[in-house]
Amino acid sequence: KTDEELKAITDLTSISSCTVIQTAEQLLHNEEALNDFIENSLYKECLKAFSLTGINFAFDRFNIDSSSEPTLKKALEALSTLQDHQKVEIHGWTDYMGSEKYNLELSKKRAESVKAWLVSKGTNASRIETFGHGKSYLYDNHTTEGRYNNRRIDFRVISIDRKKQ
Repeated sequence: KTDEELKAITDLTSISSCTVIQTAEQLLHNEEALNDFIENSLYKECLKAFSLTGINFAFDRFNIDSSSEPTLKKALEALSTLQDHQKVEIHGWTDYMGSEKYNLELSKKRAESVKAWLVSKGTNASRIETFGHGKSYLYDNHTTEGRYNNRRIDFRVISIDRKKQ
């Protein structure tokens, strides 16, 4: 339980609102913690994040261009089918070029630009949350295509915890 280990655990839990971390000691000696762990890890409705191929960005840009609109229209259709207890997270990414600080801000702007587009088409803004993650290494940053693919948006549909409403 060093500071470094605790930071790693905190970083892991921030990856997804569906992440649940409990110590064995908590689960063995705290019935409430055990029940929360079971409910959140077994019964919580979480859908895996997905990248929408076709919502990518030019280098150092965050504006939506016309080539992204067909994919955004499909996303808009999908969002219209969400149930009342669901919302969407929009996660923005960059390629690996540039500083950490700059890419973090740019990735936030990318997510926010997608949200703005969806809201301009009638999506309820309160059901969308945006995140910028900065540099992505999902695709090969040593190729033009890989860098382009890393400059992307991921969507995650999640269930809102009804107990906290």
